[in-house]
Amino acid sequence: MNDSNLTMKDMMKGIETGYRDYLLQLDRLPDDLVYKAEMSCYRKEEKTMLLAEEAAKKVVQVERLMKQLTRLLEPPTYQTTRSLKWRSPPVDFKVKPPPPPRPLTEEEMDRLEFFSDFCT
Repeated sequence: MNDSNLTMKDMMKGIETGYRDYLLQLDRLPDDLVYKAEMSCYRKEEKTMLLAEEAAKKVVQVERLMKQLTRLLEPPTYQTTRSLKWRSPPVDFKVKPPPPPRPLTEEEMDRLEFFSDFCT
């Protein structure tokens, strides 16, 4: 049979019949054999998960050790300047704005007019 001449429906039908055949063969097997196979698969999966977790822990440990090693191999840093003392910022005294000028009285207005007329 040439696979290039198959349509999507034919391919799906072939997969379905193959899957059905495998399920029928699995149903014919004894229960204890199926149980043992399932348990061995679970054990293998659990072992691979444990190995993956251990590998992740080792990677983290190696990265931490490399960071510590590079820090140890760097030349020491010496403090050459005095340490700065943090001081509180100066207090800003708020200057009150001058009050608005009060209106001139009648007497002051007369005097202002008299002297301004006299001087001009």
